Amino acid sequence: MKPCIKCAKCNPICPTFQESLDELYSARGYLHLCELFAKGELAPSKELEKILQTCTLCKECEKICPIGLDITHIISSSISKITQQKK
Repeated sequence: MKPCIKCAKCNPICPTFQESLDELYSARGYLHLCELFAKGELAPSKELEKILQTCTLCKECEKICPIGLDITHIISSSISKITQQKK
């Protein structure tokens, strides 16, 4: 997975960030959690799954991402892996 460069260009257009004003609920925040999970630094949990599921998967962040990350795919794949590992 190519890492997010943390530029925050996605924040102004992210509906969950605009609603919460909490970095955790932004594309950058979701990707940070996905990166930690992928590296094994964050265990699968109901709380992690719940946070990632708040992403609307609207793809607005992908339109503005300067490095072309497939953000919604990364998030949805992480959710699937978390769900599988919790079983």
